[in-house]
Amino acid sequence: MEDPSRTNPKLIEKISVLEQKIKKLEQAESERTRAPEALRESEEYFKAIIQNSSDIILIVDRMGTITYASPSVERFLGYGPDELIGKSSLDLILSDDKPKAIAEFGRALLTKEVPIPNVFRIRHKNGTERILEGIGKNLLDNPIVAGFVMNVSDITDRKQVEEALRESEEKFRLLIENAPDAIYVHADARFIYLNHTAVNLFGAETADQLIGSSIMDRYDPDYRGMITKRLHDLYEERKKLLIVEQVYLRLDGSSVPVEAHAVPIIYNNKNAALTFVRDITDRKQVEEALASERTLIRTIIDSLPDRIYVKDLDRRFMLNNTAHITALGAASGADALGRTDHDFRPPELADISAADDRDVMQSGRPLYNREEVTVLPSGKEGWLLSSKMPLRDAEGKIVGLVGISRDITERKQAEEALKDSEKRYRELSIVDDLTQLYNSRHFYFQLKIELDRSNRYEQPLTLLLLDLDDFKAFNDAYGHVEGDHVLMRLGQVVKRCLRETDFAFRYGGEEFTIILPMTTSADGAVTAERIRTEFKKEFFSPAPGQDVHVTVSIGLGQYKPQEEMKAFVHRVDQLMYQGKKNGKDRICCESQHQEQFEVQSSLQFHIES
Repeated sequence: MEDPSRTNPKLIEKISVLEQKIKKLEQAESERTRAPEALRESEEYFKAIIQNSSDIILIVDRMGTITYASPSVERFLGYGPDELIGKSSLDLILSDDKPKAIAEFGRALLTKEVPIPNVFRIRHKNGTERILEGIGKNLLDNPIVAGFVMNVSDITDRKQVEEALRESEEKFRLLIENAPDAIYVHADARFIYLNHTAVNLFGAETADQLIGSSIMDRYDPDYRGMITKRLHDLYEERKKLLIVEQVYLRLDGSSVPVEAHAVPIIYNNKNAALTFVRDITDRKQVEEALASERTLIRTIIDSLPDRIYVKDLDRRFMLNNTAHITALGAASGADALGRTDHDFRPPELADISAADDRDVMQSGRPLYNREEVTVLPSGKEGWLLSSKMPLRDAEGKIVGLVGISRDITERKQAEEALKDSEKRYRELSIVDDLTQLYNSRHFYFQLKIELDRSNRYEQPLTLLLLDLDDFKAFNDAYGHVEGDHVLMRLGQVVKRCLRETDFAFRYGGEEFTIILPMTTSADGAVTAERIRTEFKKEFFSPAPGQDVHVTVSIGLGQYKPQEEMKAFVHRVDQLMYQGKKNGKDRICCESQHQEQFEVQSSLQFHIES
């Protein structure tokens, strides 16, 4: 029998619809039985998301009380979730931000709108301040808002970076705008930006007068070929341009000398350049003034009769005036440059000059009014009065010396003639017959000269006063003839121990004085000790079978600038008497060497006794 469903289309369609409804009912029943399990899985899924969220998840009720806090709250605020539940969320917000937070919370309750992102400052549990950004979702319990779900991010670090960047940009802007040098940006040879100094440099009132104009219009025509090449190197080759001197044109057509350099940059995705410019008008004026001054000074120096020269550390001539070039016998100034005294003077004289040069440059002490022998252009022997001073750079480092020499041959010849005519008279009038030392009358004359010299040139000066110990007892025991022999021998010892520049005098009786020019008390003490020890070695035989040693006590003092002569002599005299009081046969001075020499002298005295 034939199946009716195969022959009746309408029946077939009804059966198909019925089958579909049955399937839907079966599917609905299946979904209904699976719904609790799916809901449980979904809750577990979203719970895992919230529990592990990097942001803070808060649920607050309509009173603002926290009903849930995700674990991440402890990482950001230091509070455990349980510490926050039941607390008002507004209590966490700093007082300055609290009014804004209350207003936003109230608006959300009234309007039922989802709150826009808000930023609030929160106090961390440890007391520090944190910045949070939160966005919420209303929990509606129709028709009333039941609370909010808040998603909160800690943006403290981002805010700090933004603030630091803002401050940095502000500092950079202020630095550029107030820089003493002109700074401008250009691309395609046109101005894009100019700081205030650049605007003034070009003679404009505002930057708008220049922006968009060609930078080529701001150069003297003579420079434009060079500028075109420099711009190519900047824009196309991306090369930094070294500092060069240029001439700019102001808007009024006047020129200004500048010093400029530039670096390539990218500006609005285009090759551009940043140029730094310094107005060197003042420097150019100073340089021109210095050049004029140098010319004037050179003219004056060349017109002087004195010989003036400059040497470097290798004692080579760097500068010579006309008088010195002539004295050297050089063909020209250029012929003398780079050469030394050994190229022009006899070896023995050049060696002496070289030694003086080394002393001045190594010690840093000038050499004033040194008389030295020279050879005149005629080939005859002559005399120079020379001074040499160390030449220092801006940092005080010695880089050479400056020398000044004057030909004093005629003066020396006149002095020699005068000396020859006066020698005998002077010897008769100022020399003590017994000791062959100068007498006391000449002492004050010479001392005044040396005091004036010391004050004028600020040179040290030391004075010694010597007195024979127990000389009266010696005279009483052996007679004045033997006493005169002692005085004569002391004069001989003193002469042996002094330099040619020193002066020795018989001051009176058994007292002697010695003037030591250009000598400190420390160096003078060495001379005094040499005299004391040398004289103590002398043997005297005033009576048959007797060998006697005689000692001397010495007072030593260095001259104080502008000190009165009488005060100076009296001070040294008192030091000599102090030495006698301290045991005789010793040196007494005011310097640090006093105690050293007194102890040393006493020690030698006892050993020799």
